[in-house]
Amino acid sequence: MSSLIDLLGRYDDARAVEWLEGRRAILESDRGLERKSVISDLHRIVLGMGGLMDMRLSGPSPEMERQANVELRALADRLYELTNVIKPPHE
Repeated sequence: MSSLIDLLGRYDDARAVEWLEGRRAILESDRGLERKSVISDLHRIVLGMGGLMDMRLSGPSPEMERQANVELRALADRLYELTNVIKPPHE
């Protein structure tokens, strides 16, 4: 999450940075049920409408822009993998 927050911060997405920092604080505080909800929220923002996979970062040059978007996809994929928690039956 730190890498994702850093990347979005470099590309001036303050709203996304603030949202992610709030979720990271909850995860680091280990608040039980709230933590599970945050993990679910993080999982949904990767592919959801307007989510990380829909984002296009604009850079000062075409190459920097391309690199930033490649990095964003990789970090989004990793976040999706890390938050892909399969719920046990009857939960």
